[in-house]
Amino acid sequence: VPFFFVATGFFFFKSLKTKENKKQYLLKYELRMLKLYTVWFCINNSIGILRGNYGSLYSYIRNYIWPMNGSALWFLVACMVAVLLVYVLASKFKPKTIFIISLCVWTVGYCCSTLYPLFQNIPYINSILASIIKGIGVQNGIFFGFPYIAMSYIFASNPIEGSIKRDVIGTAICFIALGVEAILAVKLIHPSLTFLWFFALPMTFFTFHLTLNIDIKNKPIFITMRKMSTAIYCIHPTIINLLKYIFIKYNYSDYMNLTLFILTIILSSLFAIVLVRLSNIKKLNFLKILI
Repeated sequence: VPFFFVATGFFFFKSLKTKENKKQYLLKYELRMLKLYTVWFCINNSIGILRGNYGSLYSYIRNYIWPMNGSALWFLVACMVAVLLVYVLASKFKPKTIFIISLCVWTVGYCCSTLYPLFQNIPYINSILASIIKGIGVQNGIFFGFPYIAMSYIFASNPIEGSIKRDVIGTAICFIALGVEAILAVKLIHPSLTFLWFFALPMTFFTFHLTLNIDIKNKPIFITMRKMSTAIYCIHPTIINLLKYIFIKYNYSDYMNLTLFILTIILSSLFAIVLVRLSNIKKLNFLKILI
């Protein structure tokens, strides 16, 4: 997920540099993401209602405006929020300054997520962190998306020196450190929310910089893959819920996790392939709103 944030922000800000009317380009991007989010929000919730999972009108409005921790389509809203944040700050601050600001915000989110058990018995601080978790959550564009989109703005603004060897070693070290961080957190702190991890930040930096240093010629298949990626992300929550419903109904829950994972990958990929191909048909090009 962090890598996708950086990639999304990188392409946005790279394109933004070439546009004369930057506000119009930002608005076009935000509206496109909003349409994509709105359509899939309606699809996912409609299927849930057909299965008998009802909610209050307030809950649907609340979840639409601000998806909370664990919401299926949170990434789309997080991208809109984080891109807008960095865009606004870019008029006043340099890329590195924005990134430092985002790290300060991320630290608050880190304390509300992985480190939260350490603050549960501290008066006032616990109340503030608990209010944040309950009010806006952690898995969003402020705490999660902001630092990675800010990182992407640095990549898009100026070339960053560094060899492929350095990036490979840096990625490997951070990957191991991330594993150690996760094990220690689970064993010693016992967090209930594990959305944010410290070593995910430098690992994403090295991984994305490594990607930029690899010379890959542009091919039409990449556009198709981008559309498929969007379709897979948007449809997979619905497929997961439908499969869980089937597994529970037929008492297959003992093998649910691995089977659910494999079937979700297969069915989501098949759906994406069919959707992309159908959207290329002239009479069905309205399906492009889904990707």
